[in-house]
Amino acid sequence: MHEASKDHIHKFMELVRLEKNRTTIADALHKCAQVTLLLGKQELAFIGHDERSTSSNQDNFREVFNLLIKRNDELLLHYNKFSNVFTGQSKTIQNEIIHCVYEYVLDVIKSETNDVSLFSVISDDTTDIVEKSQCAITLRYVKKKIGELKESFLGFHDVSCSKNGKALFSLLTTILDHFNFKTKLIAQCYDGASVMAGHVNGLQQLIRNEAPHAPEYFFPHF
Repeated sequence: MHEASKDHIHKFMELVRLEKNRTTIADALHKCAQVTLLLGKQELAFIGHDERSTSSNQDNFREVFNLLIKRNDELLLHYNKFSNVFTGQSKTIQNEIIHCVYEYVLDVIKSETNDVSLFSVISDDTTDIVEKSQCAITLRYVKKKIGELKESFLGFHDVSCSKNGKALFSLLTTILDHFNFKTKLIAQCYDGASVMAGHVNGLQQLIRNEAPHAPEYFFPHF
């Protein structure tokens, strides 16, 4: 038989096995999501130094996932049957789940800011573990129904390639466009970047040109 035909049949059989086990695979993915939420909440690393099955201390994701699977005998039985096809523990699956969680959190923040008439933005310089410059962006607003002051973190964004006012302006407005910042932004606070010091071509003035109700504040590092 031609090699391409063998490969096609092999892929088809894998698909058939996945179809037969789609319910238990969905259960496994649910466990993956639970582990992702737990590690994110506790600010724990996903990846370990030794992820081999023979390791006595695999990464946090695998250790917690395996613990949850083993607590359910029926799920464990099914999982062992299809784990040679789908384990749910790959870095690709982990990253996709993290992205889905991020999208959900972002939708919640959008929903909350849709109900408010104003908010402020806080941007701070930081570095990651390999010393790359990052921009941390946070929104600050009062939730309309309960009057609770809230700060919602929008993420870290790589600015290592360019930190001039125009580049930061492009980054910030791309993010804030989802929140109707031109009419709702009433304050902008920056910390750590000299380019944000408020000169004519700096980020603050560029933002104020788009959102005239947003005065400028700058808090330098000491």
